[in-house]
Amino acid sequence: MWRNGSKNILKAIAGFIDLSFVLQYLVTPILFLTSFQAAQAAVTPVVDATYSAESHEFTITAEPVVSAEFTLAYTTTEGVTQGFTGNGQADDNNVFQGTGIAGTESNDVYTYDEVAKGTLDLTATLEGGEEYKYSSAFTIENGTLVLESASETNEPTWTDNGDGSFTWEKVELNQTLVAPQNDKVTVTFTSLPEESGSITIREITLTDEQVAELGALTTTAYDITSTMEDGSFTYDLTLPNPAPEKEVEVKFSEDGNTFEDASGEEKRDDVVTITGLDHFTVFVVTNATPADSSAFCVSKATSTSNCFNSIQDAINAASNGDTIRIENGTYTLSSTIQVNKEVKLIGESRGSVIIDASG
Repeated sequence: MWRNGSKNILKAIAGFIDLSFVLQYLVTPILFLTSFQAAQAAVTPVVDATYSAESHEFTITAEPVVSAEFTLAYTTTEGVTQGFTGNGQADDNNVFQGTGIAGTESNDVYTYDEVAKGTLDLTATLEGGEEYKYSSAFTIENGTLVLESASETNEPTWTDNGDGSFTWEKVELNQTLVAPQNDKVTVTFTSLPEESGSITIREITLTDEQVAELGALTTTAYDITSTMEDGSFTYDLTLPNPAPEKEVEVKFSEDGNTFEDASGEEKRDDVVTITGLDHFTVFVVTNATPADSSAFCVSKATSTSNCFNSIQDAINAASNGDTIRIENGTYTLSSTIQVNKEVKLIGESRGSVIIDASG
């Protein structure tokens, strides 16, 4: 039977302050606090757990932390699994302490369990807001709890902002960050300012008009922002290449509306790599064929207000003087193409645009 920590005892350890010590350092309080906080931030929390065979009480401590929550699961000597959870704030000394009883309660009377082994999982919030995770198995040997095979999973991770974007709080040099939305979107910093910052990656959807105007190969673009000032860093970027068989290029936009060509892209099968970038913005992979805002296209994969699945539909929508770009593929005609206006039909590549009139 699992129990919530609200029914368990959460203990606080109160410390005594030597007034003469406080007065001694009162003349330099800011420097003292700054140094103390910096030391705290560099300290990895110490997690411990004890068990009293007499009272059947577990005690879990973690320090230095701001708050913590834990789950303790145990197996009795009879093979029954039980457990409890707890959470709370640390005391003034940054010590968190929680307790729980091995047993079940009924009308304030406990039926105690004989514990054989179990696991402890604890998540703590540190002074700087970082999250610290701890997990360990334990056994009860001669009435004493012995922690073993502790695992600390505290590598930095992406934070889900809840709006489709993810943030990495503190980037590092030569660190490759893989976007949670798509593992082919990566950022690798090749230079950083003295104080690095965070980056946020958001997946956005282009409008049909933007897809047609840009010659975009997908409706997905990536908006990357940072707390660092543009020009204070350099990085390499990879983006998914939705058309490995085509010549592609990357365009970027500062405002999400006007797009420019990005330089330095390298096509590598299913990814496109852009090196030496020094600012973040909106990026999208496009067809390398220059886009024309007045052009129409024919595509086997895309259907938008300016791009059609059949050549006849594109001709019908076009006006005199328009250009119709036909992407690679086989287009089967169900009837004769009627061209009753002055338009240009341009295939993407020789030998890869096939008009099949047998249908």
